[in-house]
Amino acid sequence: MKEYLKKHNVTIHTIGPVFIGSGKEISKKEYILDNEKIHVIDQFKLYNYIKKIGKIKRFDDFLAKPRQSDLKSWLEDNNVSLDSIKDCYKYEIKHSDTALSNITVMEFMRDAYGLPYVPGSSIKGMLRNIILAYELLKAPNNYIDNRNDYSRAIKKGGKRNFLLKNQQAMLEAKILNTLERKEERIGDAVNDCFAGIRVSDAIPQCNEDMVLCQRLEYHIDGTQKNLNVLRECIKPGVDINFSITIDEQLCKYSAEDIEQAITTFSNMYDDVFKLKFRNIPASADNTIYLGGGVGFISKTDIYPLFGEDALEKTVEIFDKTNVSRQHGHYKDKKLGVSPHILKAAKYQGAIYHMGECTWEFD
Repeated sequence: MKEYLKKHNVTIHTIGPVFIGSGKEISKKEYILDNEKIHVIDQFKLYNYIKKIGKIKRFDDFLAKPRQSDLKSWLEDNNVSLDSIKDCYKYEIKHSDTALSNITVMEFMRDAYGLPYVPGSSIKGMLRNIILAYELLKAPNNYIDNRNDYSRAIKKGGKRNFLLKNQQAMLEAKILNTLERKEERIGDAVNDCFAGIRVSDAIPQCNEDMVLCQRLEYHIDGTQKNLNVLRECIKPGVDINFSITIDEQLCKYSAEDIEQAITTFSNMYDDVFKLKFRNIPASADNTIYLGGGVGFISKTDIYPLFGEDALEKTVEIFDKTNVSRQHGHYKDKKLGVSPHILKAAKYQGAIYHMGECTWEFD
């Protein structure tokens, strides 16, 4: 390998459940839920089996009606035993602490062989947010103009998805676009130094590494609320392995810089958010938050950018983007944290922060 290319093997160890969505929803007609597992069905195999036993007309009627009952109920009503369709199972995943109900399941990202895996793009996107936060926290006085631009945009208001899009792009260009490949347009993506970081897809996990989790809202006073959302997740206590190659001619960040950025971000996250919640422990210095459902602070740069004013700005963002008052964000300033809900899941009786992991260069 060329001397300026530095390859590092990395292990991410899951502390809480990790969800990387494929974008596909598994309907209640595509799985069977029992007391221990969810059995996801191979629709082609099941269809052929039902046709073979002469009940395809009833099955077609079942599939055609969106409000019809779940698959397990249809099988029972039509005297088709669960044992008889075991060869139609695509895979099985255990569930933990779910209020068992037949609702849509959010599928985890899977490869061509049907195995769950974490794409390198998800890891790289997370690292990008951490590096941005690190630079903002390291030299806050360098970004006064950006804070002013954000403040004007927040005051103006707008749709939630587009409110700060331009301001975010300018901030990222200022911090990361250092390559000078196209000097007349510094904001162009070809100048982004993250082009020098290549993150491989993680080694696929096995289905035994997975667990079905129900989305849970954990409130600042310790109260909990289960939501009607089930997700396929990598369970706590699992290692995710992949590699990072850093091109030192393009990227200004070394492995040591990434470690320092993670520590800085983790400490900030605890101070402004996580430790505001009752009975939630502090994070390790090498803590990251990966995947879907990790929350506002991990996905935005408002807290590292605005520092002591971040709480007020976050409340203002929720107000200006017309987030429903039933979410109660107008109370956040008095509560001392915004958002005032930690996105969590239960696993074997304990509550875990969604996406919480530790990072280690091997």
